[in-house]
Amino acid sequence: MTNPFGDAGDADCMARNPFEEADSATLRMQLATCPEAYGIDRMSDSQVRARVREFQLMGRLPLETERS
Repeated sequence: MTNPFGDAGDADCMARNPFEEADSATLRMQLATCPEAYGIDRMSDSQVRARVREFQLMGRLPLETERS
């Protein structure tokens, strides 16, 4: 039986999401540009990532593909 999740070679063919590959410092800087964001220095990396994505979906921050 083959692996239902593919193998390591499949990752090379998949589209990459730059948002998921961004480091936490970049995401924190992006979040700092949004006036509604506060307490960034107390957030964990996962909270920052979730908050940036939330602001992107609400249109308060540009989507990663729009900035490229």
